[in-house]
Amino acid sequence: MESPAALTRRSQDAQAYFRLAVELQVSMLRASGIVLQCTTTNVSQGGMAIRTPSSLDVGERLTIAFAIPNTDVSVNAEAAVVWADGHGKAGIRFQCSSPVMQLRFLEWLHDHFFAQFDRMQAELSFAHGIQATLVPTISLQTPGLEVYGKSLPSKEMGGDLIDLVEGDGSLLAYVADISGHGLAAGQLMGMLKIALRVSLQFHQEPVALLESADRVLPCVKAPDMYATAALLYFDGSGQAEYTLAGHLPILHYRHRKRDTAWLAMEQFPLGLIPGARYASKRVSYSPGDVFLMFTDGISETANQKDEEFGLTRLELLLTQHATKPLGQIWQLVMDSVRQHGLQQDDQSLLLLRVSNQIVGNKNGHSCLREEVVA
Repeated sequence: MESPAALTRRSQDAQAYFRLAVELQVSMLRASGIVLQCTTTNVSQGGMAIRTPSSLDVGERLTIAFAIPNTDVSVNAEAAVVWADGHGKAGIRFQCSSPVMQLRFLEWLHDHFFAQFDRMQAELSFAHGIQATLVPTISLQTPGLEVYGKSLPSKEMGGDLIDLVEGDGSLLAYVADISGHGLAAGQLMGMLKIALRVSLQFHQEPVALLESADRVLPCVKAPDMYATAALLYFDGSGQAEYTLAGHLPILHYRHRKRDTAWLAMEQFPLGLIPGARYASKRVSYSPGDVFLMFTDGISETANQKDEEFGLTRLELLLTQHATKPLGQIWQLVMDSVRQHGLQQDDQSLLLLRVSNQIVGNKNGHSCLREEVVA
């Protein structure tokens, strides 16, 4: 945990680059004697972005003047152009002509905006702390299964959820994605996790879990919010049961065939349509098989050409690296996504590998049959 002094320094560093979206009328005197009447698009404590009626040149020196809103203070400053797009937009750095003027300007920024910025930073830090508690890194090794998963939140608090629940001879793994961002999405994510875990206490299987959550969510969310989910359930029967609610496919690497299948289902997201009904399917697996579950923050990451990372790249990575340790696969995927484009949304990835053949009965009592994985 950071010390108060470290938090203060980090806040001050952030404020130095903080951009306030506000329009101020600014007069700019060029060296030629021409005065331009400009409008800011954002302001910081030592710079501003502006719209100008004439193009400016990078490095050009200016004298500027503007009034501080809701005060009787007018600011005069020396400025220099640091960037210009050649189409009437530019960025400048400035220094007020007197210390008193500079102080009054900084006080105005602090009173109206930096205090709000600090509150937002504190709330975001608190929200991310809650998210880290609700969505911790998952790392599990059992005689029959190996599991690894981790969620990377975006700058805002998001609603991605990865979870793993062990029962008597059973194991449920799932990922979920709440629509939207911010505290509302984070709160609904926490409620969904509670709803699913409570339902599991009554030994409900995947379809019943989704239908129970679908009935509960409308009572605790805004009308336009919903959740997508993908569930994978191992009950010791020799097959895994899966179901999806508006979610992207589960990828299944089949070790014996050396290929990857998509486990897809078209069903409504949770909390979207009252009284939705859900179904599940079963899939056989063998030792060495890997199941990959993820959220759209990975597949929809776009590059500069607006090309999404997509499922095909994800499938190829899994097929190429399926025999490596799960933590290493996770890192390889995330490095590839990061190289493809900037993170704009929560990114969650959950991996499960079958290390032995699981056999058992429908009562959930399972045993393991050792097999050699080629």
